Parts: sequence; structure tokens; C-alpha cells
Amino acid sequence: MKLPRVIGNDINENDNFVRWLTVNMPNITAEDKNKIYQAYILAVSSHGLICRRDGTSVMIHVEATAKRLHRWGFNIDFFIAGLLHDIIEDCAHIKIEYIKKEFGDEVADMVNFMSKNINYGILSYELKVDHFLKKNPNYVFIRLADQFHNVSNPSYSSYDSFIINCREIKWNIEFAISILSSYENINNNLKADLYAFSQIIEDYLKAKS
Repeated sequence: MKLPRVIGNDINENDNFVRWLTVNMPNITAEDKNKIYQAYILAVSSHGLICRRDGTSVMIHVEATAKRLHRWGFNIDFFIAGLLHDIIEDCAHIKIEYIKKEFGDEVADMVNFMSKNINYGILSYELKVDHFLKKNPNYVFIRLADQFHNVSNPSYSSYDSFIINCREIKWNIEFAISILSSYENINNNLKADLYAFSQIIEDYLKAKS
């Protein structure tokens, strides 16, 4: 599959995402920058003009997810998975095998973990989540980065679905905190955001009760 170059013959240096990358990730290698550009072009060309329920572009959401993972100190694979985390769900022509071939096993696993509509041989989405969290508990942070933006920019089909999601987020935060308890060094932004996020979710759930 040949990736379309939808931003001109090459990356447009005036593109907002490219400018953000230059300012915030100035020391990445040329190889890693090319991988990020490849993922970005794939996301733009695949999601196209797809919008979320609130009318905003899917690209705003996936970029926000990737940037949050960078803020939390996660590596390039997490950043790329953030850009691509909705691509299997939203774009039927993109297969997980292609993600694995182009971006490696780790990125493919995270994209698979985030995809609710295809379980790839696992009996249910819940079992798939359990499978991948046992394989790498840190995958919970890509879920939280996604949910952080979802809650900040609500686009749920109903209030009940929003509350169900808040309960899942609460579990994810508790799981993340249990992981971090064994870390010697924890990113300060991650600590601050998890605390703020947990307070927001608690307030929503208290309002429900």
C-alpha cells in the first residue's frame, strides 16, 4: 500500500502539527521524525474529513492524544500509536497487519488494544483489553490519554454512556496509579494530570449519584 502524500510533495513545514513537532521534539532522530511524519500522513489521508459527534475533526483528537503521551514522557512508539489509535476503528481499508509492517509490533499492539470493533481472534473486546494489559500494563496510558481528551471535549451519544465511560476511566486511573507505585521516577506532568483527571471524574460521578 503506497501512502498518499496529501500535504504536498513532502511534509509542509507550515503545517501546525509539523511546527508543534519542531518546537516540542527538537532532538528526535531523523529516522523517528520520518516515522512520525509517515504516521501523520497516514492518519490525515485515512481519517480525511471525518468528524466526531461534537463536529470537530478526528485529527484534532488523535493529535491531542499523541501530544498528551509526549507530555507524559512516553516514547516515540506511544506517540505514533496516539496518532493512529482510531485508525482501525474508523477506516476499514487499514488493517492491523499494515500497521505492524510499517510501524512495528509495539505500535500495532497499542492500536489493536485501542480498537473496539475488531478483536482479531480474541473472543471479546474485554478479553482483548485484559490480554494486552497483561502483556504491557503501560498500555493503559494511551487509553487514558484518549479518554482525557474525550472528557475534556465531550461527544457522547447520551449522558448514561458518558457516566459508563467515567466509571471505566476511574478504573483505568486506579490501575495506572498501581503501576506507578512501583516506578522510581515518575513524570511530573503525568502525576499532575492523573490527579486532576481523577478529581474531574470523581466530581462527575458524585453529581450522578
